[in-house]
Amino acid sequence: MYSRRDVKRKQPSGRRALVRLPLILVVCSKSKMIITPPLPPSSVGFSFSPGGLLFPYHLGVITSLEYHGKLSESVHIAGASAGAIAVACHASRTKSAQALEAMDRMCQVCSTQFNGRAVGNLLPLLKVEMDRVLDPDAHTIINERQGTVVLAHKELFPRNRNVLVTKFETRDDLIESVLDSCMFPFFSTPFPARLRYKSGERIPRVTVDGFFTVPR
Repeated sequence: MYSRRDVKRKQPSGRRALVRLPLILVVCSKSKMIITPPLPPSSVGFSFSPGGLLFPYHLGVITSLEYHGKLSESVHIAGASAGAIAVACHASRTKSAQALEAMDRMCQVCSTQFNGRAVGNLLPLLKVEMDRVLDPDAHTIINERQGTVVLAHKELFPRNRNVLVTKFETRDDLIESVLDSCMFPFFSTPFPARLRYKSGERIPRVTVDGFFTVPR
């Protein structure tokens, strides 16, 4: 059954204050009653680094953490570049196997349509695959997640700053945030940066890969 518990907590002044704790689980048996306190918000978080070739590795780590019960909905997760793709997929409840299949399809397209050349062609292909694998309400799932989800990228204009995106207005906004984090100059596309047009803004933002959020 569920119950509430009131606890008298001693204050620095010496007085006692009544603190109402949230619902707790009470497990009854013939021999004893066990009171299990609610799990507090997680103080643990995992970050997933940039590096395109690390994407399958990130998926493997996520799968292992899930298997061992270390990556619940209350755990904070952050990522940049390839790490941002892995984080966005996991936080939106896209299966790791689906994400890996999406990467394989990108490789196949590069092999068959671009003579095996990935450089300069990756970002458009990533957008297609993100649109393909993410649920229609992926942004809502992430926004309502108990643990914080962070996608990092570097903004060059209108302000030179590191950007940590934690909320997503729409599914397209989520996909665009992943693309911002994966814009490695002259590699993801033939261009040095990405122009990000946001609703209500007349001037585009200039962004590059989350790799550049850390001083080098």
